[in-house]
Amino acid sequence: MSLLNRLDMFQAILDEGNMTAAAEKLYVSQPYLSKLLKQTEDEVGTPLFERLPREMRITMAGERYYVYLKRLESLEMYMSADIEMIAQHKKGKIKLGINPALGTALLPKILPEFMEQYPDIDIELYEQNALNVELALENNIIDIALGMMPIQNKALAYEYIYEDEMYILISKQNPLYDPNIKEIKPFPFKLSVLDRMPLVVLPPNYGLGRIVEDFYQKIVYVKT
Repeated sequence: MSLLNRLDMFQAILDEGNMTAAAEKLYVSQPYLSKLLKQTEDEVGTPLFERLPREMRITMAGERYYVYLKRLESLEMYMSADIEMIAQHKKGKIKLGINPALGTALLPKILPEFMEQYPDIDIELYEQNALNVELALENNIIDIALGMMPIQNKALAYEYIYEDEMYILISKQNPLYDPNIKEIKPFPFKLSVLDRMPLVVLPPNYGLGRIVEDFYQKIVYVKT
């Protein structure tokens, strides 16, 4: 017998005060209801109702048992609603991997709208360099990742979301500096001019470092 059925049994006996009326209310026979009550009392090891000539009176143990049945009913209802929310992807936790630089630029733009649309989904951030994020994704430490191309781990599936622009910053002492250029525009030189030019950049285990490394490999390819 489920906990909810036990609660129905208890509630009917309390409301009606005797087994016959309680059985009629539950649409079961009186002997069947008496058997269910006796089984419950045998399980808990003590009488839950006192049998009087004209009524059933709940015992102290029965009162406490009834309180816990009500709590279990609430928990069961909450559990059902909670599981349904998770099944509909409206509640849960997402472990998101991202490198710190990309997170600083991107997350403030997308997280507020996501959290407003899915307020019961928690986002747990895993901020590491691109290499560690890919390893965490492959080993199921995180659920999803936002990163920069190229992706080195061929075992991972990915999808392009958007493209962004990158800019080269130079000093006035750099040979490429042109005081007549007053606004940002596409790179006006051949890519080969960047070959062998000193460059400050992150190492290739970071997403931005990979982009620059991939860019320079294309320069070599163009020269060849």
